[in-house]
Amino acid sequence: MGPEPEHIGPEREPDDPLAVILRPPSDHLGPPPGRYEAIRRAATRRKLLRTAAGVGVSCAVAALIALPLRQSAPEPPARPTVPLAPPPAT
Repeated sequence: MGPEPEHIGPEREPDDPLAVILRPPSDHLGPPPGRYEAIRRAATRRKLLRTAAGVGVSCAVAALIALPLRQSAPEPPARPTVPLAPPPAT
């Protein structure tokens, strides 16, 4: 039998390039100090803009659907009006 296979595990040196590449990803990095508020303000502004754009598009679609339906609807017949004075005598 040959030599025992080398055990791969935490005994490896931290400088090992393969260990650096294969290391599990770390948690998400936080924002730089002092930038959290600016990032949140920008995110809120983008969210508000997307909401306003969505409402505007919804209103435009509703108007485009409603106008042709209203124009194509048959108009009710005109009511006959009662004359206010008798016809002139000729």
